[in-house]
Amino acid sequence: MSDVLPIVVITGGSGMVGRRLSRLLLSKGYHVRWLVRNTKHPEPGVEVFSWNPSRAEMDVNALRNVHTLINLAGAGIADKPWTSDRKKEILLSRTTPIALLQQKMQEEGLQIPNIICASASGYYMPGKVSGMHSEEEQHGSGFLADCCHQWEEASHSLRSCCKQFYIVRIGIVLSNKGGALPVMRLPFRFGLGSALGNGKQAMPWIHEDDLSGIFLHLLQNNPKPGVYNAVAPSSDNNLSFGKALASAMHKPFFMPPVPAFLLRLLKGEMADMVLQGSPVSAQKILDTGFVFTYPNLAHALPQLEASKA
Repeated sequence: MSDVLPIVVITGGSGMVGRRLSRLLLSKGYHVRWLVRNTKHPEPGVEVFSWNPSRAEMDVNALRNVHTLINLAGAGIADKPWTSDRKKEILLSRTTPIALLQQKMQEEGLQIPNIICASASGYYMPGKVSGMHSEEEQHGSGFLADCCHQWEEASHSLRSCCKQFYIVRIGIVLSNKGGALPVMRLPFRFGLGSALGNGKQAMPWIHEDDLSGIFLHLLQNNPKPGVYNAVAPSSDNNLSFGKALASAMHKPFFMPPVPAFLLRLLKGEMADMVLQGSPVSAQKILDTGFVFTYPNLAHALPQLEASKA
């Protein structure tokens, strides 16, 4: 690394993934910038720039002399019920920022060595019977898959603005700071943990530290550009995940499964997030030399439980 600290700009940096990644990058000597709507609560050591994609506003200085752009912008999938308006908001919160980035870089004639764009493992067709989804497969059907497909199509517009372009399809991120895990823990805390539906649906997941590590690995080592799955190499379904979580929390796991019809009654189409899933392969990122710190639930969940405080 040269005496001049490389600059990494993160859109959506104030979110759960962005903050964890920012801390890792800072610890490695990178200079980190955020492009965020709310500039009031930065991570210590991060330089903050404002933008508002819905108004086509951006401080373009955030993109100058940058080594890597990491795009994490997007509204939370599970934050609100999936009304037609909310679905539109979820999609536009992903595609509109990308369009603004592409516009500003073209107007300013900016080229960035590396661009890494987030996507999600929801891209794939749920219910795969045999084998695991690899990066070369076609997208599935349904809202999640359609959203991921359009998200990635928008991201490809940035390829002309960089030398190395990557898309990272992220599984369920396990973190104590937000996301799915704190919600999953609630019934287990009272000894009421159980499988959801038939429990056979795959749950591709990744520890937050390994996800941050994959982003760092891509920008440091520049493997072959393209799409990479960001999921742990173990293959787990909802039932095995529930058993592992109960064990890590030292709680029983004997309750009958929650019926699929009840989840659909309570959550509507959002229930698809927990009732549908397919195994996703981590082989491509492994082949680049990336080593997972938390390759299975027996490593990941006890560490997260121990670090909750």
